Amino acid sequence: MRRAGLLSQLFALLLVAGSMPPMHSQLDNGELAVTCADGTTSRLALRNPTTWWPIEADYQTAIDGFCIPGPYPPRIDLGSGRATLLDLPLDPERDLRSLSVRCLANEVVVGLMSVTRLRP
Repeated sequence: MRRAGLLSQLFALLLVAGSMPPMHSQLDNGELAVTCADGTTSRLALRNPTTWWPIEADYQTAIDGFCIPGPYPPRIDLGSGRATLLDLPLDPERDLRSLSVRCLANEVVVGLMSVTRLRP
C-alpha cells in the first residue's frame, strides 16, 4: 500500500478477496473502477501478484518460482481465508457516482468485502 504523500489526499481503502488459477499470474484478473459525477474514472487493476493474491494461500518466492516486484500487498486474516487491503487515490474535488468490480478473465472470482473512504 502506498503511504508517502497520501496523508493529504482523499482515497478509498478496499478489502477484496477472491481466487484465480496459477496460470493467471502476471495478468490483470479484475478491476475496481470509481466513476465520478463528471464521468471521469479511476481504475485499480487487480494484477496477480502485485496487487491481487488468491484467498487460498500467500505466495512464497522460493517455492512459487517467480519474483514478486515490490512489497507484498497487505493481507488480513479472516479465519479461513485472507483478504487483500488495497488503496485507490481519489480526487477530492470530484463527487463520486459509482464503484464497480469486474472480473476480466475466466475462472476468476473477485469479492469486494468493504470500502472505506478516507479524507485528510
